[in-house]
Amino acid sequence: MAQELTLKTNTTPSYFNKDTALGGMLGLVVGGLALNLFIPGGGLIAAAAGAVVGGMMGKKRQEHENAHGKQVGEPSFWNKDTVIGGLIGIALAGVAALATGLVAIGGTAAVAAAAPAAAPVVAGLGLLAMAAAVVGAPILGTYIGGRMGKKRQERELEEAKQQTIVENISRTVSPEIGQAVAYTMEHNKQWGKQVLEDKLLASAQAQEPLR
Repeated sequence: MAQELTLKTNTTPSYFNKDTALGGMLGLVVGGLALNLFIPGGGLIAAAAGAVVGGMMGKKRQEHENAHGKQVGEPSFWNKDTVIGGLIGIALAGVAALATGLVAIGGTAAVAAAAPAAAPVVAGLGLLAMAAAVVGAPILGTYIGGRMGKKRQERELEEAKQQTIVENISRTVSPEIGQAVAYTMEHNKQWGKQVLEDKLLASAQAQEPLR
């Protein structure tokens, strides 16, 4: 069963958040493809609308997490940052393809003037480079975003585990000792890791049936 803990947060809610970026990129990539067929610059309009909606939703999410905590589970490559990275890659794919195409055209023209027989080969290589840019940019963006998101999830899960330990100590011993443990865990990562492992081991042993 996937581990899930509550992470206490104390962020300042803002309309400029991760959901703002996600909404803007979705608007640009998805809405822009449709609107650009009918409205010049429709992609920018869709991006702005998506960013506004995403920003509002993100601010509400931050407020809810500050009040009730953020649910964190086992880190995964497939997360919100994966989507954002992929969308950025899709948006940049057109720019990369255009730049590659311009270089290919210039190279083909130069080769055609010097060695006309080689021009088709250079043109073919240019087309392959453009295709690689179109396909590669979204893949690279997805990979980078997924890796960054998984690292963030790992940090959040460790922080949630530490908060849980401190809360348990504060309830069973005293808030002062809990605060001292929290400070030590923050400034001595190895000690904090050992405390976490000992706590989990004790919890597992307590749940085992008597033999």
